[in-house]
Formats: sequence, structure tokens, C-alpha cells
Amino acid sequence: MCCTKSGNQFVKSFSHLPVRKVSGPAGPAGPLHTRVGGSGPPLLLLHGHPQSQAMWHAVAPVLAQQFTVVVMDLRGYGDSARPASDAAHTVYSKRAMALDAVAVMQHYGFERFGVLAHDRGARGWPIGWRLTIRSTCHVCCLT
Repeated sequence: MCCTKSGNQFVKSFSHLPVRKVSGPAGPAGPLHTRVGGSGPPLLLLHGHPQSQAMWHAVAPVLAQQFTVVVMDLRGYGDSARPASDAAHTVYSKRAMALDAVAVMQHYGFERFGVLAHDRGARGWPIGWRLTIRSTCHVCCLT
């Protein structure tokens, strides 16, 4: 079992997902905690607020049967870096986190991928939307 910095434990079913726990690319904000597993077309799962990638514990193993699933902790969440904010809060903007998501997927060799996002009003879906409008050459679908 794996723990986040907040002490939450991944549910056992998530631990059985055929993944490797790795530290993703270190962007300007610091390292991003990611997991990848499965096979098939690449699919990025984005969590909402105040969750982490652990929220996908029941869904990721099922999706990994048909997709290469990439889950990440957004900056400031879970085991990803928590950089100091600036006066304009651009460090934690949805735009900055969308760029993190592209960097993660490119880190794993995926130039084009689907996005499954949670939490329409807070983090996951708005970041997915920002990612889609800014990176149409990368995102093939947003759900």
C-alpha cells in the first residue's frame, strides 16, 4: 500500500492495478507524482479538489483493461510538489496545471491522449478543459 503525504491510504484494489509508482517530470513547480499501467490508448485521469490520484482506486483498474492509464497528483495535492505561490497565484492556475499534465504525458511518450476528469467546479474538469482548448493537438477527447 502507498500513502499520500496527508496520510490517506490507497484502497487495496488500486494497489493491484498493474502500475509502477514513479516520480514524473520535474517541472518548474517540482516533481509530479504519477502512476501508469494497463495497455491500449493513453488516458489521463485528473482528480478534483481536495482529492488526489487515490480517488481513482476503483475506476483505474477497470480502465487499465482497455487503456494505458496515467494518474497524477496535481501540483499541491497528494505526493506532488507544493511550490510557494506568487502574488497572482499563477503557480496554481489551471493553465499551469494543464501544462503539467502535458509534460507528464510527454514524459511517458504520449503526444496524443484522452482525458477523464472529475469535479466540474474545482480542479479536475476545469484543468481538463483548459488542457483541451490550449492543447488540441494533444487531447483527443475530454470526459
